[in-house]
Parts: sequence; C-alpha cells; structure tokens
Amino acid sequence: MIRRDSRLLALFAFIGCSIGAAGCDSTTARKPVAKEDFLAMLAAAKSDGLGSCCATAGYPFDAAQCHALFAAAAGYTVLQPTFNADFKADYDPVAAADCLDARAKASRACRRMTPKEEEPCYRMFRGQLPVGSPCISSVECAYPPGMSAYCFQTQTSPATCVAAGLAPMAVGDACDGNAVDDGLGNVIFGSGRQCPARDGLRCDFDRGVCTPLPRLGEPCAWHLASGQTGYDICADGAYCDPLTEACVPKQTSGNCEVNVNDYPVLTRACADGTYCDDTHQIPYQCSPELPNGATCSIQNSCAAQWCNSEGRCGIATAQACAEFIFD
Repeated sequence: MIRRDSRLLALFAFIGCSIGAAGCDSTTARKPVAKEDFLAMLAAAKSDGLGSCCATAGYPFDAAQCHALFAAAAGYTVLQPTFNADFKADYDPVAAADCLDARAKASRACRRMTPKEEEPCYRMFRGQLPVGSPCISSVECAYPPGMSAYCFQTQTSPATCVAAGLAPMAVGDACDGNAVDDGLGNVIFGSGRQCPARDGLRCDFDRGVCTPLPRLGEPCAWHLASGQTGYDICADGAYCDPLTEACVPKQTSGNCEVNVNDYPVLTRACADGTYCDDTHQIPYQCSPELPNGATCSIQNSCAAQWCNSEGRCGIATAQACAEFIFD
C-alpha cells in the first residue's frame, strides 16, 4: 500500500467561523487565531455553517450535539497531532484566520470552498523538515528549491519527506502547460510545469514562460507546430472566443459552444451566476445557476457549486444534517 498523507486536507471540508458565532461573518472573524484555539473553533464552526443550511432545507439539526460529535470524531482526532507543540511546521495565525473566514462565507451560502478560497488553509503551516526526514504529515515537509514535498510511506518503509512536483509558479518561470481549475484541479494542456490560471497566469508557448492572463481585447489562442490550437483562460470578466481568438466579454445568455472548422468547441462564455447548460439544447447555452435545494445533476449547475447525493444543490442533506458531515 502506498499512501500520501492527507490529514490536513480533511479539515478543509469542515472549517467554518469562530466560536460563539451568531451572525459570524468576515467582519467578526478573530485575527490572529492562536494555534491552541484553532481546533475548538473548527468544531464549533462546523455546527454553525451546517445548521442554517439544514434549517433552510427543512432538516432537523442539533447544533450542540453536532459540536460534541464532531469534537469526538475520528477526523478531528487525526488532526490533533498537527497542532501539538512538537509538530515540525511553523504555524501562521493570520492564514488560519483567513482560512476560517473563507469557510464561514462558503458555509453561510451552503456551499463548499472554491480552490482559490482554500489557499489560506494551505498556508497555515510551513514545513521544517528537509527531504529524507521522518514525518507524520505532509505539512511538516519543507519544499526544496523549485519543488514541493510530501510525507510518503509504503508497507515496507516508514513515512519520510520526499520531493515531488513543482513549487508555485510565477511570471517568468519556465513552463510547458496550463493548469485550469474546474473544482478538481484539472489540467487542460501539458504534463510538466503548468502555469495556474487561478493565480492569473498562462504559459506563453512561444517563449516557454508564464505570463499574465490575457485581458479584454488581447489575443488568447496558441498554436503549436503540430497544428494543435488551444485557447487560454482570459482575465476576469472575459473569455477566449475561438472564432476571433481574442478575449471578449462574458455573457449571461447565448451560446457557450461554437463550431470551429465544423468541430464543436466549448467556451467559458458564461458570466458569474450562470453556467454552460449541456442538458437541454445544442449548441449549449448559458443558463442561470440553480439555487440551493433545486434539483441538479452536475456540480457547476448550482450556485453552491455542489450537487449533493440527494440530487439537490447545496451541502445540506438528510444524512449531513443528522450525522454532521458533508457528503
């Protein structure tokens, strides 16, 4: 069995706002958050965020019982060593507060955090251990120059820090691909050094370096010697039109699929608050996102960006409200 440590990832689905959080919002989050306070705030936050969603969905919910069960849950127990004094990582109390704040905003909307919103949670710890050191969690592992690292073990070897992947990219860094988040971190082109669109970057294939995303009116297509054509993500408020190969304004209605040389190409034409509806007509159309509780079949059809196990938008389900988990 080969394992990549994921104990810190478990906390992202449950982080919410602070203890005593009636009316908790971005203006009431406590900053900074002391390391010894974080887990208690996490347990209280879980019941805070989920409670209002359950009430809206019409499911019974006991906040006090939720807090107690979550504090005793296996996931909470697994996280505890991360916050011990001998844990080999530096803790950032401001990033912790930002992480809680982002979770609070998402919870109040009965949705999960976006990859961009999760970033402060990943910044909460900075590893101290060099590659080759024994470890209990990936967040203990320090990044080697130009790379990342994680805690790795097999059935025959103890957990140690190993180098893997690449460090976050910046303007001017060498690249051979583009990474575009769709909620799952999917990569649309390249297999090595991908420039992340969520950080405002794209790979300039002519020069082989990361550059800022093209803006409204700027060219956005790239052409390879093989004859392959790709289309960049554009800066906020714009999308790459395959017909003009330029960034044009996003739209709230109309086609989100176009024909290029008799081949259908999906675009990112739909503005915030809408999605590309591929279930009703061809070519696909931009349609308003569905509210919490609406019937759904795909994640991006929901304003919450979460189509739950009951086929409804939002994080609240009968199981989640009774067992205090997000499905």
